[in-house]
Amino acid sequence: MKVNSRRLDIDKLENHDIGKTVVNSVKDALQSKQIIFEGNIDEGWKKIRDVLSNVSNKTLGTKKLKLKPWFNRIREEALQIRNVARQNWFNDTRNEELFASVEFVSNLNAMADALDELGDLSEYLQRRNITLVDANKAIRTTIRVFDSMVSEPGHKLAGALKAIELSIYKNVPIHNGKVKQINTSQLHRDQQDNIYNYTNLIDSLSVLDPKKWPTSDNDEVENITFGDDEIRHLCRHFQLNKENDIVRGFQIFKLEGGKEGVPDDLQILFKTVATIPISTSECERNFSSMNEIITPLRSSLNISTVSALLFINCVGPPLTEFHPEKYVRSRLAKGGHSADDNASRKRDKKIDNKYSALWKLL
Repeated sequence: MKVNSRRLDIDKLENHDIGKTVVNSVKDALQSKQIIFEGNIDEGWKKIRDVLSNVSNKTLGTKKLKLKPWFNRIREEALQIRNVARQNWFNDTRNEELFASVEFVSNLNAMADALDELGDLSEYLQRRNITLVDANKAIRTTIRVFDSMVSEPGHKLAGALKAIELSIYKNVPIHNGKVKQINTSQLHRDQQDNIYNYTNLIDSLSVLDPKKWPTSDNDEVENITFGDDEIRHLCRHFQLNKENDIVRGFQIFKLEGGKEGVPDDLQILFKTVATIPISTSECERNFSSMNEIITPLRSSLNISTVSALLFINCVGPPLTEFHPEKYVRSRLAKGGHSADDNASRKRDKKIDNKYSALWKLL
């Protein structure tokens, strides 16, 4: 991307005569254009921006930006290395042989099918309102898709195989090459094994769903101890105390058919399950927020302040739903100054008027 190294020479506005010339030139240009805000307002503002740009370029002119020497040097070195690498790649005749091979086309589309499915799954798992059960369903669906790809190629690979039969792909002739072809069946089997390795946890969590309980003809649980072992496994997995109390609460939950709400002794297990992170996307959002909070101009915040600002930024309410009265009263009660406190030191505001000629245009 080409960096614009020139800008308007606005330092000339410090000259009163030049500033007056700019104002009069803009007025004359706007009058000649006869801009009327009727219909599409954006078109009117575009004409005004064009007038300001043309007059400024003619009257003020432009000057070259003075970038930092170290930035210029580093940028130029990086661009030079990238251009050399790109040129070497294009000049290498072996790459042309690689891209036009049947094996490369087949491998490329097989990987594209797999990455499409994993990409869709990843985007779904990044949703904030997703539960562990929903995530499990999405993962199992993706596994079934990979299972079908073992015997039937995905839609991109299927299209590539048809092109291979015609020996032409994307209007480029292709031929047999020396690239090793991927075993797509083995690829998708390995993906199934890697994506689903938490079966025991899901099986243990499934007993919390009343729909999974074996019931008799009168809609009561056939075996009151059903799922007790799984609940004990969850207590040990999440390191929860009072395991016997939680199991007892689960038995009461089953006795009521799950219709009377979750017993108090079982609440801690449900709350613990609800805190299981589905993915690391929320942590990544927090890191991005931290970069917005800690800036070069605001880099001396202590850890507790950053933590509080991160919490508010990530899970706090919008401004329209925030009610600050109790926090203001608390601060005033602790000796803080109010907004209209006359005892506070006043800031001496200094206004730089060197752009006053330009302000009149705005």
